[in-house]
Amino acid sequence: MRFALRLGFLWAALAAAPASAAVSVVVSPGSVSLSANGAQQFSAKVYGSSDLDVRWEVNGVPGGAPSIGVISAAGLYTAPPDAPQTLSVTVEAEPAAAPASPGTAQVSVAAGTKAGPSYYLSPTGKDSGSGAASEPWATFRHALATVPAGAQILVEGDTNHPYHELVKIDRSGSATTGFISIEAAPGAHPAIDGTGLGIPDYDDGLITIVNASWVRVEGLELRNYVTSNALLDPMGIFVQGSGEHIEILNNYIHGIGTTVEKTGNAHGIDIIGNVAPASLNWISVIGNTLENLKLGNSETLTLEGNVQYWQVTDNSIHNNDNIGIDIAGFYKLVTDPAYDQARRGLVANNVVHDISGHGNPAYGYDYGADGLYVDGGTLVTLQDNLVYRSDYGLEIASENEGKAATWVWAHDNIIHHSYRAGITIGGSVATANGGASNCFILNNTLYMDDTTLSTEGEFQIQQHAVDNVFANNVLYANTDGVMYNGVGTARPAGTFDHNLYFSSGATPKAKFVWLGVSYPSLSAFQGGSGQDGHSQLANPDFVDAAGGNFAIPANSRAVALGQIFSLSNNGLTDYAGRPRTFMGTIDAGALQH
Repeated sequence: MRFALRLGFLWAALAAAPASAAVSVVVSPGSVSLSANGAQQFSAKVYGSSDLDVRWEVNGVPGGAPSIGVISAAGLYTAPPDAPQTLSVTVEAEPAAAPASPGTAQVSVAAGTKAGPSYYLSPTGKDSGSGAASEPWATFRHALATVPAGAQILVEGDTNHPYHELVKIDRSGSATTGFISIEAAPGAHPAIDGTGLGIPDYDDGLITIVNASWVRVEGLELRNYVTSNALLDPMGIFVQGSGEHIEILNNYIHGIGTTVEKTGNAHGIDIIGNVAPASLNWISVIGNTLENLKLGNSETLTLEGNVQYWQVTDNSIHNNDNIGIDIAGFYKLVTDPAYDQARRGLVANNVVHDISGHGNPAYGYDYGADGLYVDGGTLVTLQDNLVYRSDYGLEIASENEGKAATWVWAHDNIIHHSYRAGITIGGSVATANGGASNCFILNNTLYMDDTTLSTEGEFQIQQHAVDNVFANNVLYANTDGVMYNGVGTARPAGTFDHNLYFSSGATPKAKFVWLGVSYPSLSAFQGGSGQDGHSQLANPDFVDAAGGNFAIPANSRAVALGQIFSLSNNGLTDYAGRPRTFMGTIDAGALQH
């Protein structure tokens, strides 16, 4: 798991962050060793302030993530059950009074060791066999009905000899027995092909997981599940109900779709928490490839409703005709709105490209699909993602009136050559959509977005976008030079500063639309808006932007231009995994020099 292993510069990053002389935090205990799936209650004492509130994080991620352990709002840390080797993480308590001065504790987590009995499945097997390697079974249904909790079902086969079966998992492993898993046998490349299979429950996956826990699906190819009925929703993998510790790892999903896209739906992976108060939690979607999907009105990979403590990391998502990754809330999947949001999760290290609704009848052939979308989610971190050639690189908003995406941290992402805006926040329709508030967009690199020259620019600010922060970013615009396109006019969208702006063309320029006023230059915008006081117009001197290398040299104007806010806002490391700060300074953009 790349995310868990790449944070080796933790102490260097912490040491580089400036400490507040007035406020300090002591976390107790200061160090602890835990078994796999072990738990530890931490406490934090704030000195130098009457504000005693802290935000708990693991390796700089608010709430943590399954691969590094999760931590509650009250400081209860739970270790991952299946770390491949001994894991060292840092728990941080980030004080509201001085976010750049967290208290820390070190945690060592033992590697997971549980492995249940193994059984085999083969396209040439027989369900009358024993399930041993020499007598494999033939069907998933028989295997899942027969194996004990905690067993591995090792699937033989290759892409030319697929299984034709809908797989339903409604059994669970446990913390004691371990995962019940369906995974490719060593050296095998098994496929489940949906050709000719029906969709009996209106919403079905080639693999459906219902009210189950401690389940792992790994290394399978899922393909060719298509409908021509607008009332049906085929999916590669469908997870619903409640449950914990569900892992979807290293699968290849393609050819899922609907042929009636104007009114129909399909998903690559859909994870729906549709009961409460019990949630879907400890969900890991890691290392999957999802491509060539015809999605109609739906998305490639969605988490929605009562889903918490999850991660979507190291996936490759491309050449699909609707949204790449969607973190959604407020769609009335449960009656209590307090549970109706995907929350406390991490979207990191994904590569998302060629995501466009242009040509999808559901969009009226417009450009409207996001590479990454937080639609009403909350407490979500998006970091170290690469998004290119999508309609929009990243959108943070809510499609539901009166609601908002809140507490979203988007940092150290690279977004380039979007067909419309690189990043957009807020609802598109003032009277029908919600907005975005308390969102932090820092240390991202945006390059040559809005390739359709729509004037939406690099960063678009729409309706009901309030109390957000946009800082430490590098924006390199096309020849139009549009940096901000502010649609909303009711009140300022937030605070904007320490950004570096530049544009292509013989004469670099920077245009801003803010609260209904157009500004033809950065200096005019600074004077008229009171924003971006420390920002500059200068060439970042990328090493090789045309070749996709957005590193900056030591003499770049982006060096030390940024402001250190906090671990949750800036991250511990940059896009390349290097320390995010250097000698008490931080560069603008996704890459530290």
